Amino acid sequence: MISKTPRITKLDIPRKYLILLMDLFVEDVARKIESMEIRGAHRIAQAAAKSLVQWAESSEEPINYLDANVKRLISTRPTAVSLRNALVFTLTGVDLSGDTREQREKIARQGRDFVNYSNTAISKLSSLGALHLKKDSIVMTICNSTAAVRTIIEADGNTGVSKVYSLETRPRRQGLITVKELATAGVKVYLIVDNAARYFLDEVDVVLTGADSVLADGSVANKIGTSSLAAQADEFGIPVYTCSESYKFHPGSLLGEKLEIEERDSSEVWWGDVIEGVRVKNPSFDVTPPQHITAIFTEMGAVKPGQAKNIAQKILDKDTYNIFKNPSQR
Repeated sequence: MISKTPRITKLDIPRKYLILLMDLFVEDVARKIESMEIRGAHRIAQAAAKSLVQWAESSEEPINYLDANVKRLISTRPTAVSLRNALVFTLTGVDLSGDTREQREKIARQGRDFVNYSNTAISKLSSLGALHLKKDSIVMTICNSTAAVRTIIEADGNTGVSKVYSLETRPRRQGLITVKELATAGVKVYLIVDNAARYFLDEVDVVLTGADSVLADGSVANKIGTSSLAAQADEFGIPVYTCSESYKFHPGSLLGEKLEIEERDSSEVWWGDVIEGVRVKNPSFDVTPPQHITAIFTEMGAVKPGQAKNIAQKILDKDTYNIFKNPSQR
């Protein structure tokens, strides 16, 4: 820790200088999120909140350095607004200009409150969402969503899920995590390649996905391929349900803030010999328009896409949100 380093507040400064201001624990969490050692909107939100709890209880850095720590965390996963909102909840009402024991205790308390709330939200969401799955439903899902997996398991325990088709989800193959979790819970599950979705859709009763961000117009950012799956399901007349805790709703979208789609390294797609003239594009997320979404399952119940703005507004009203706005919007 270098206590005399000048405070830097811009997110677009050279990373080697930004890291000088980082508490080592926060930087460790940031790197694990970037490398996807910590992954999933629910998990990264909790990890971000926990890192600030750790910072508040153990760091010797002045509290005004927290600004740089927060911006470092936000930079790790620009599409997943859950991380930013976790920080908003944790720092609501905190005076970053006054370094007192009370302020640090408030950060730690609110960070723990967020983690507890997010766990409760998943439990409520899955219970409420499961009620919308009919007996012996055949479900298709994509990637690995804690909320979607828990909803399927809850539904299987209630009325039974006939089977689940889980898309492999290239290039990181997060569908493998989903099939393992479902199989461990005793759910009958099949792993299929992404391009086989349409082949099996005529058997499917419902498509269930997670969310990284829900925008104010009701559109949903989720793992790449979700938008195509939802459009195909709509062709077949199959309902598409998104599982999303309220802290995944994007308040900045009410203000016209543009969602940044994370582009990951080409090595995830191409790991062989380089061919001259070939370039790789590897967007990690896409956006499903609201007309392809039947409803969004939240801890408050199922909401229509048109109601998303009401939930986003509640987060926007928190006094801390504006300090986390995208730098391009400031």
